[in-house]
Amino acid sequence: MDLYNLIFIITALGYFGVTIYMANYEQVTGGRASLVRYLLYGVLAMLALNALTTLQLALMPIAGETDAAVPEISPVGALIYFFVSMMLSLVAFAMISAPEARQRFKHLVGDQVSYNPDSIVHTTAVVLSLAITTFTLGQLVISGGLSGLAESIETTGISLGDTVFNQVLWLALAFLGIGLFLRRTPQQALARLGLRAPTAGDIRAGISAGLAMYGFVLIVSVVWAATVSPELFEDQTAASEQIARAFNTLPLALLLALFSSVGEEILFRGALQPVFGLWLTSIFFTVLHTQYTLTPAALTIFVVALVLGWVRQRHSTTASIIGHFVYNFVLLAVPILFGAAVGG
Repeated sequence: MDLYNLIFIITALGYFGVTIYMANYEQVTGGRASLVRYLLYGVLAMLALNALTTLQLALMPIAGETDAAVPEISPVGALIYFFVSMMLSLVAFAMISAPEARQRFKHLVGDQVSYNPDSIVHTTAVVLSLAITTFTLGQLVISGGLSGLAESIETTGISLGDTVFNQVLWLALAFLGIGLFLRRTPQQALARLGLRAPTAGDIRAGISAGLAMYGFVLIVSVVWAATVSPELFEDQTAASEQIARAFNTLPLALLLALFSSVGEEILFRGALQPVFGLWLTSIFFTVLHTQYTLTPAALTIFVVALVLGWVRQRHSTTASIIGHFVYNFVLLAVPILFGAAVGG
């Protein structure tokens, strides 16, 4: 992770963190939430600036920069991203300013979830989820698409430290979002997130789901490779292959599987799913895995998210963490063991 991206991420998430904290604070104190709404409008200003900057970089590349410094950005991709960003920003603006929009969103997610259209905390969660989605898509465009993303990972690398940093941020957002120490005690927070000591049922469900998801992804990968050209398959899997190569030993695979499963499950299945439901949370989860964007692998990640969400509903977030860990570790460990066996 380079210094520029680190500063950008810390600044954006710091702003997001203050916004989430103030939303919880104003909900506890019964405030009018006017400050939070202004902060959320600030998020929309960030989205507009990011979309305009991306479009400018595509249409008017910075003179004197090398290809290594600034990847080639597709003008078409940047233009599509600009319009997508504007559309999502309009949706977010409506969620902030129009009670009718929040009521329609309530009908969309259904009555089985806890989303409250009058809750400033839930409104904040919707707007920030849309913002994170937009920023993630923008990073893919700025990276030069999947091929550019793969090249960037190959050039700059990806480390366990980057993974730990990302997962700590997810955890911070999850616990901050549910109002730890403001609206909930630590015990109440754990219960709200669906976390508990693993039971025998959690372990069985997690292991079974993890192995089933691996089998499903394996079948899809075989069919995918058989139905497209080798060149296209290589292009579509380049970014995920680079990530796998960065964690090419069993200890690294173990640590990556552990950290990613804990952070992602606590945020997505623990914090967000009870509010937004299984389907919307799974879509959000899929979009944030940019290395699979616009490829058949996105469908497999969506199915994986649905399975993990179902495990969360039927058992606990603890069980979904186990399932996610098993899936990730087997996915990384099998090629490592196969390579060792062939090489040996």
